[in-house]
Amino acid sequence: MLKPSVLMWNKTIYRTIGPVTAAIATTGVLYSTHDTNQRLYATNSSDSWFSNLFQNNENVDKTSATSNIIKQSMKKQEYTKTVTYPTPVSWFETNHYNANNPIEDRHCECYLKHNNAFFFGIFDGHSGWHCSESLRTRLPYYVSLALMKESDRSNVTSTSEVSSSVIDYLSNPDDDCLSFKSPEGFKDKQKRLGSGLLNFAQACSSFVKENTISEILKYTYLSLDRDIAKEAIPDGICNEPIWAGISGAVAIGVLIQNNDIYVASTGDCRSVLGVKSNNGSWYDIALSEDHTADNKDEVARITKAHPGEEMNVIKHKRLLGQLQPLRSFGDVVYKWTKELHREVLDVVYGRAIVPKTIYLTPPYLTAQPDVQHKTISKDDRFVIIASDGLWDTVSNEKAVCIIGKYLDDIKQGKKLEENGATRLLKYALGQGDEQRLNEMLRIPINHKRNYHDDITVTVVYLDPSFQSMKSKL
Repeated sequence: MLKPSVLMWNKTIYRTIGPVTAAIATTGVLYSTHDTNQRLYATNSSDSWFSNLFQNNENVDKTSATSNIIKQSMKKQEYTKTVTYPTPVSWFETNHYNANNPIEDRHCECYLKHNNAFFFGIFDGHSGWHCSESLRTRLPYYVSLALMKESDRSNVTSTSEVSSSVIDYLSNPDDDCLSFKSPEGFKDKQKRLGSGLLNFAQACSSFVKENTISEILKYTYLSLDRDIAKEAIPDGICNEPIWAGISGAVAIGVLIQNNDIYVASTGDCRSVLGVKSNNGSWYDIALSEDHTADNKDEVARITKAHPGEEMNVIKHKRLLGQLQPLRSFGDVVYKWTKELHREVLDVVYGRAIVPKTIYLTPPYLTAQPDVQHKTISKDDRFVIIASDGLWDTVSNEKAVCIIGKYLDDIKQGKKLEENGATRLLKYALGQGDEQRLNEMLRIPINHKRNYHDDITVTVVYLDPSFQSMKSKL
């Protein structure tokens, strides 16, 4: 049975967020916001969808704006930062371009002070931006706490709040992504539930002693996701966290510490390493795998966990016929018990958001990441991290070639008009065709999602001399 405070919520929450959430549900957001729209994506401008798009199409802005003015829109969020910390990271670049309004992607670039490490994250939200924003603000702290020495962890949690001195956020100070403040009563709710940073710090102390960094990252991801799911349950006192729970986000985090790269991936964001061979050519090494229905191992994992449900658990290449990524944060629709579905979600949406005939053995979804580890070598030059809006149209190999040429241009002293992240954005939209890029940028904001996804890119450049310096010590 639900606690009385949860049952009381039925009488109060619908008046405040129920109708809005129900309206969102009826527009099909839960079914479409993470759609890769493969039928629309093409590799060259001669494909039929692209050729037909701009012929008498009312969705294209036919104003006389020049291509230079239009392209400036791609540079609004371009950001480059050189770093001086004693790590292999030399500098990083970021940029994003939205299809959704507001954009549902989020990203973070952090220096973890107590760990002498960098944490770069990209979080691709769906059904809203609240879950991805929660990951941006919370996940770096969870990771830092889990990797700290016990003495440092005790010091930073000795007060009622974890000090901001733990982390330096190095992201673009003019970032245009929406944010939110903790709702009134949220900290009290965390105390009642045993969630949040302070509780996590206490719980992880015993776990981290006997485990590797890879296992610690898995534990950290799962711990934060459990907190988000618990905090999303309305109690009639602090109901707003439900937004982070009913929305969702896939996530990729790249931890760079000493000469090691750890990539923890949940969902279908992706990370690729760019390597320069002895003959000067560039090649790619995948640092993550997509958790979608195209991944046979991932489909086998889910069907094995739900025997007898093979007909419905993966249907139309989606989880329960609805969700495209097969791992994610939030998305309590696929994690909560059947009881919580009846008492909360059926009230919010005014119907069973997942047919009761197929919602049989929850949870169907996990935030557990796959973690890959790579020791940095002298030939490893950069790491590309991006949401699937990039990878829908750009291969790993092509992305590495684009950034590799960018570095070659820098070495040759060429004058550059944009950073490497922007080059990737331009190619994702234009596929190297100037006309196509111009027309894609002219599509009005309320139609962009029909032709591309939100695209967020971070490129981390490695210092090739750092490895040799360490080896001499």
